[in-house]
Amino acid sequence: MDTKPIPAFYCCYLLRSTILHSSLYVGSTPNPVRRLAQHNGRNKGGAVRTSSEKLRPWEMTCIVSGFPSHIAALQFEWAWQNTHTTRHIPAAERITEVRRRNKRGRPARPRVTLTDKLANLHLLLRVDSFKRWPLELTFFCEDVYRVWRTWNERVHSRIRDGVKVVLDFDDAANRNGGETRIVDKQDAEEKEPRGIERIEVGYKGLKRRLQKSRDLLQDTTYLTCAVCRQRLKRRETSLLATCTSDTCNAVSHLTCLSQHFLDDPATSSPDNEEEAVLPTEGPCPDCSQSTRWIDVVKELTLRVRSEKEVEKLLATPRKRGGRRKRTEDSVANEDEVNVPPLSALEQEEEQEQPKEDDGWRYIDEDYSNDDEEDDRGSVTSAGSESSSLRDFEEPRANIWPRKDDGKKRLEVVIEDSE
Repeated sequence: MDTKPIPAFYCCYLLRSTILHSSLYVGSTPNPVRRLAQHNGRNKGGAVRTSSEKLRPWEMTCIVSGFPSHIAALQFEWAWQNTHTTRHIPAAERITEVRRRNKRGRPARPRVTLTDKLANLHLLLRVDSFKRWPLELTFFCEDVYRVWRTWNERVHSRIRDGVKVVLDFDDAANRNGGETRIVDKQDAEEKEPRGIERIEVGYKGLKRRLQKSRDLLQDTTYLTCAVCRQRLKRRETSLLATCTSDTCNAVSHLTCLSQHFLDDPATSSPDNEEEAVLPTEGPCPDCSQSTRWIDVVKELTLRVRSEKEVEKLLATPRKRGGRRKRTEDSVANEDEVNVPPLSALEQEEEQEQPKEDDGWRYIDEDYSNDDEEDDRGSVTSAGSESSSLRDFEEPRANIWPRKDDGKKRLEVVIEDSE
């Protein structure tokens, strides 16, 4: 069982080389702008088949989005790449046939044209495996859409009405590999996202709905299901769905809402509707607004399975105030201002303190208490200080006898150590 929420965006795309239009590539990605930059060599990554500099840059001609999971998108991608072997297409309905085999004896992938790619896409959107998926087809190149429209008029079968087809021919940003070419600074300030840059790949669009759901489900004491009219229980919040409208406060059991959508005659289709387990869309039981099932479940799975993402979306942005930079001059000025003036007593003590003098000093013979320790008391090592010297707080000095009284005394000189 998948414990992750329904992805905010995941799509399968069709690339075409702007140098050689017969070179095509099918892939999938959660971020079209980043992936196109990888295929064009602007970012690391991409595919081996699109790494040739002779075929770059590539353009994204169309995308198929709305997959309920990334695994579903990968299944559709593999079926679109291998329409000659996929089991999702019945053998009698195949458009692309196997003509040769590779060295391993497996069916080799045939070389197909743009018409073949779009014809196979049209077929995949009609097969039983994918026809009830909430998919959306977006075209970014007008000539590619003309090929699609021509093929759609030729075949008798039609794709489901729930599959939305969007036209977006402003592909200046798309042809530049996901980057908008800007002429001057004024255009840069007024430039709006175009092409694949308009696609929202995050959950920002669900922020208001998440806040509304949190407020409604905070206390379920007086809430009732909008379908069965039974009182809602606190422990059922993980299986409660809310209306997608910002002005409607309807809350329903997930199973009740699913059955309500399936029973609605306006949104049900006659083909295999009795065997359907999950609906595709339906009206809200309170406001009667048409609601897609994928939109209901996406908000529910995000609210239940990804609390960190919800907290991140609903968190109040912090206002960062500009801190005043303190320079050395300002710090010095502050120190001068904050230092209190000396009192009269402190000034007298400061004047009475002896000044340091590093000159030669004479030590009186009577300074030591014991005549037998004159020599030892007058000798101090370079690494230690005499206790008597510390009492006077005098620096270390070279010691000489005051006068020659006939006694033999040691002449000691203290040198500064390295």
